[in-house]
Amino acid sequence: MLSLKSLLATITVALAATASAQDKRWFEGKGQIRMMYNNDPYQDLGCLTSAGKWTVDEPLCGTFEGVWIREYNFNLTSLDPGSGPCGAVKGPLTFTCGKDVQPYSFGTLGPNVPRQGLMALVIGQYVVFATDGVSPPPPGGEPMSIRPWRSLDKPKWAWIGWKAL
Repeated sequence: MLSLKSLLATITVALAATASAQDKRWFEGKGQIRMMYNNDPYQDLGCLTSAGKWTVDEPLCGTFEGVWIREYNFNLTSLDPGSGPCGAVKGPLTFTCGKDVQPYSFGTLGPNVPRQGLMALVIGQYVVFATDGVSPPPPGGEPMSIRPWRSLDKPKWAWIGWKAL
């Protein structure tokens, strides 16, 4: 007969394995990187281009491949011609993709965060992103670089999500 401590340990291990399996459905295989409003109702605010820039113009959305490299970390690569790995370029920190970009080991907030059925990408300690202008960029406007949100930024701020293709 299992002690209560052993039973709880078994349940904890099973839940951790389930969480890891759930994480890997996100940011795995081919997909689009989607920008999601970080407040209820979490509406879709566009996507990232093959260069990792935020746009609301769907024809400009890039196609990416996510590959899990460890239990809690994954790499992203733009599959569009002329692009390449995605990373976090410093000075100031921005999300970018390209041939000369050093791949970055991204993470997530875990299953069901920010809400049930969604998963948000994390770069280091950062999870909420914005642009240096109006977020999201205007329709027909130039795609904009994204970086971690700052308190002076004008809304709407966004989480980075995934749409499997």
